[in-house]
Amino acid sequence: MSPPVAPAQEAARDRHRPRAHPYRRPRARGHRQDGYTLFTPEADELIRRAGRTYLVFCGIATESCVLKSAADAFEHVYAPWIVADALASGVGPDIHDAGLVVACGLIGTGQLVTAEHVVGQLTACAGAPVLE
Repeated sequence: MSPPVAPAQEAARDRHRPRAHPYRRPRARGHRQDGYTLFTPEADELIRRAGRTYLVFCGIATESCVLKSAADAFEHVYAPWIVADALASGVGPDIHDAGLVVACGLIGTGQLVTAEHVVGQLTACAGAPVLE
């Protein structure tokens, strides 16, 4: 008979077992989402062909999807705007705030804007084509 395994030992052992990726979900028409970012090769190509330089990010999961997409936009030489008052986190306000702090460090405090700022900029550019 083997000795009993302590819960901490069992958790450590389980950590090394292969598992399915927790964020891999089937998408419409057979597409799969295997990460947290907007920047698939297809999306990058669409944005590049449209000639965009500024990208606006808002949504849920400040600390993951929004942050990762904005950081990737910055690395792809776009100017990302994170709309700070149009974000949330399903994990809670502390994690949301931490995501904003990390965003400031990764892409700069000037890239965190308000919805009012974005609307003002869009109004100033009225009539310009937009990516749909």
